[in-house]
Amino acid sequence: AMQSAIAEFEKAQEREQSAQRERAGLIARLAALEESLLHRDGGEAILSGRSGAVIRGRLSSLITVESGWETAVGAALGPLADSIVVADLRSAVSALTLLKSESAGQSELLVVDSNDSALTVTLPAGFSSLASLIRTDGLDSALSHLLARYVAVRDLDEAQSLLTHDSTLIAVTIDGDLVSRNRVKGGSAGGNSAIEINALIERTRESLYEKSAICEKLSFELARLKSQVEAATAAYDSTLSKLNDSDARMSGLAEQMAVAGQNVKSAQAEVDRLTASLSEATEQRSSDESDLAAAEAQ
Repeated sequence: AMQSAIAEFEKAQEREQSAQRERAGLIARLAALEESLLHRDGGEAILSGRSGAVIRGRLSSLITVESGWETAVGAALGPLADSIVVADLRSAVSALTLLKSESAGQSELLVVDSNDSALTVTLPAGFSSLASLIRTDGLDSALSHLLARYVAVRDLDEAQSLLTHDSTLIAVTIDGDLVSRNRVKGGSAGGNSAIEINALIERTRESLYEKSAICEKLSFELARLKSQVEAATAAYDSTLSKLNDSDARMSGLAEQMAVAGQNVKSAQAEVDRLTASLSEATEQRSSDESDLAAAEAQ
């Protein structure tokens, strides 16, 4: 039982150590991704609040894109994918003034006008707007204007089909290729936009949460198995101690039996000596009786 408990504990320990290594890797990955968003432009100076601008935050943190379409949305937004959302034009001017005064670099700013209403464009049957793949925190109207004529398509063939129906639209493939009547942009994969990085951060956080839960579960399992090992070891030690005591008693009895056996041998030898002496004395007595009888006859 003890060996079985130890084997099970060691297997669980290996699983826990492996999970902890994976968790550490996810923590490092998350830190690297978050760090990559901090120094992409002069945005950190604006986000510090020193300009007095009314700031909503980075656009990438205020929207959620349907899984798989992050590259497409990043391509459609272009530099605005890394932008900071401000409440009005005055805030935008204050933010730029801060960047200039501190030589803090440049930044894209998205001005959100709360008076704007959402813009709807009629699309050919079977196609969906790119904006429909985005959930926002109060930015629906702004994005509907920015992406009004952008349509989500699976590939370049679909892009061509779309423009055949309406050449005023702009097709965006899931890989991030842009296709319009007068401009086409795309090719092999480029660098990740802030939107893609933010999506990676969210997925990494989810993976880290799941892995942390697994690590916690394995820690409890290890504690339970450790208690079993300790209990099995204690039982083994107790049994071994009893066995040693039994061996000691058996050894003592064997020694006593050996002494008793030696005493028996000595006693038997004495019996044999006395028997021989008695036999000799009996023979002598018989001889003496014969001699006495002969003497009396004379």
